[in-house]
Amino acid sequence: MSGQPDKLDTIVSYLECEFGMNPEESKEILDIFFEESESLIVQLEEAIKNGDCTQAAMHAHAIKGSAANINALNISGLALEIESGGKNNNRSAVESNFPLLKSAFTQLKKEYASGN
Repeated sequence: MSGQPDKLDTIVSYLECEFGMNPEESKEILDIFFEESESLIVQLEEAIKNGDCTQAAMHAHAIKGSAANINALNISGLALEIESGGKNNNRSAVESNFPLLKSAFTQLKKEYASGN
């Protein structure tokens, strides 16, 4: 599953419209999202390397939720695919979706870094 790439301006607009955040508050939320998600992606990658589908599902679940909270729907959807694969002990689904998730996250983070 790979949808449209998440776009920073769409996410910022969502945070401002849905939650009434000002630009500083949006930046703070995004800083937290990128920091925590980066750590979770490292943990997810380690779980995949260890063949631990249960841990992979747990880390993917956390990524899915935090991405959905900021309306990063592509990242959230990819994390859902990994979570589902992990829960079903489907290593192929976990392993095939992880590079897509990592790439989507990296792309969004680069877009964010270039604007700050």
